[in-house]
Amino acid sequence: MTEPARATIMRNGTIALCMGAILALATRRPSIFPQMAAVALWPSFGGHFVEIFFLNHLAPRMPDSDLPLRSARLALWFVAGIAIAYCMQWTSVLLGGPGRIRPAWWLAGLLFIGLELIANALLWSSGRPNFFTACKSRRSS
Repeated sequence: MTEPARATIMRNGTIALCMGAILALATRRPSIFPQMAAVALWPSFGGHFVEIFFLNHLAPRMPDSDLPLRSARLALWFVAGIAIAYCMQWTSVLLGGPGRIRPAWWLAGLLFIGLELIANALLWSSGRPNFFTACKSRRSS
């Protein structure tokens, strides 16, 4: 299933703006909203491209069973979460935002897995293909 680029940009841009607002308000510094919104582009668009990579390049090469597919996806999310966290850190520093706050590398991976599981639960609740129905959606297509 493909999605128009405009829809992808609007959805992920909106997510980044909301995340930026939450981060700016959480630090009690609304003036850093633009920097935080830019930093939030990493998990928003990064998560999208990680999923595209998994669905287009990894999943087709894997056996059609739940355990290998879900294990590979979780491992990819963990590694991507670490990489995205470092990119967020560097972007924050480059834009003059609070750059000294960084979780342990393994925590960043776990947080990204949690974020992706929440996003996939939302997909599941709307009846769209997701992590929880990975094999079922591949067999029916």
